[in-house]
Amino acid sequence: MVTLKIETPNHNAYHLTVELNATQVVFSVTSSKYLGAEFVLKTLDAATAEEQYYYLLRIIGSQFFSRMSEVDTLTNLSNLIHTILKNWELFSKEENHD
Repeated sequence: MVTLKIETPNHNAYHLTVELNATQVVFSVTSSKYLGAEFVLKTLDAATAEEQYYYLLRIIGSQFFSRMSEVDTLTNLSNLIHTILKNWELFSKEENHD
């Protein structure tokens, strides 16, 4: 599991977490300001899940940094969600706790 904490100039914090669980990859985002979300990609085998896990880590590592503006953080999250994660299952953090 890899977690990145992003702090904005407004003192808002975003936590991006990528987790590999056997044949699935889980990406979650939580924030001190917004309701969190979790995206899950289920694969047929562990090798494919591992490949997708490292691919997502490379994308996140190139687009997100420990200190970013709120606008850049939200723009990059939106781009990630609408491109890489568009076919992943989406769960709100509220749904996951029920």
